[in-house]
Amino acid sequence: MTQEDRDLIFLVISDTRVALRHLDTTTKEKLLYFMIKKQFKMGQVCVRVNEPNSFFFVVKSGSFVATKASKKVTYVSGTSFGEEDLLSEQNSKWTITATEDSACWCLDRYAYKEVLSFSFSLLFSSLYLPFFRLSHNPTWEKLLNILHYCLPTATCPR
Repeated sequence: MTQEDRDLIFLVISDTRVALRHLDTTTKEKLLYFMIKKQFKMGQVCVRVNEPNSFFFVVKSGSFVATKASKKVTYVSGTSFGEEDLLSEQNSKWTITATEDSACWCLDRYAYKEVLSFSFSLLFSSLYLPFFRLSHNPTWEKLLNILHYCLPTATCPR
């Protein structure tokens, strides 16, 4: 992996829409060891609708188009996809196809979940847990308010 690849992955991970954005530099460095490079030929499908997706993709070169019914989204170098499938643990809602010969850095589902849970536990224990303990009446709603910037899609357990 080149320094350019490392910089690209760090840039993508720092995007506010990516759940891994809170990783510290040391954890980001460790994450790189688990990423594998995959090549895709023009027209090759890398994710199929209604099938499980096992990877978080960072586009290194080339481009991809995601289609669902009449909707289309294009991914180019410096963008990512697949995270929603990994977070929801549901089958993909999109078919994603390479529109030219392309390359991605990929993180598999298990490594992604491990890194995310490790990152979250560090963030929670160092920043939010002391504040939460000081609360006179801790509730799940208060916890979710505290974590709002950390996990914007968090929901209250039932």
